[in-house]
Amino acid sequence: MYWTCSCGTKNPENSIKCGKCSKPSPAPKKFYAGIIVIGGIVFALVYGVGIMIGGTLVAFSVTPTNEAILVQAKIIGSERGLKTVATINDLEKEDQSLAEEAAVEKATKDMSLLVHSILFWIVPFLLFPIIGIMVGFVSQGRTILEGAIAGTAGQVLGFLACKFGYHVDINIIELLVGLVVGFFLVAAGTYMGEAIQEKRERASLAAQDEEEAFY
Repeated sequence: MYWTCSCGTKNPENSIKCGKCSKPSPAPKKFYAGIIVIGGIVFALVYGVGIMIGGTLVAFSVTPTNEAILVQAKIIGSERGLKTVATINDLEKEDQSLAEEAAVEKATKDMSLLVHSILFWIVPFLLFPIIGIMVGFVSQGRTILEGAIAGTAGQVLGFLACKFGYHVDINIIELLVGLVVGFFLVAAGTYMGEAIQEKRERASLAAQDEEEAFY
């Protein structure tokens, strides 16, 4: 990592003074609270969007076939005293809707917990390390811990908003599992972002040294 002097010169993090104007390096921050506040809000938005997309994927995957709806239509028709139900149109409009809802409910119950979890959580788990990379890349200093804490705070905020604001069917167990997994995903992403930033800054500093040597 590097620090930028007021004269515009980039210097290695461990240098005690500017290589150009000899000004002393600023005292490095031990903790970046602003990253947690801003990052927490960003992660909360990402969490909410991810949950909504995940819910859409689950809903799309349990869309019943016409055959499945017809099976439920025959069951409802039998309850209504109908001798034969060849198509769903043999039912009243209200019963047709009930048959479709029953087919969706059955498809949801038949879906394995693993498949449901993958579809529901895949987007947040993909987005979190990506946002972590962005945080690590644009932030000053080493912010791996701050980024991971921001991800945790964002998940809690997003969970509360989805659970009580939009009444999404998620529980505290899913939150706790997500907090642990999300913490490490964001930390890994932030680490990668800082590595990219450091590589870029190293190349920039080398170019700066070459330019100064030329003059």
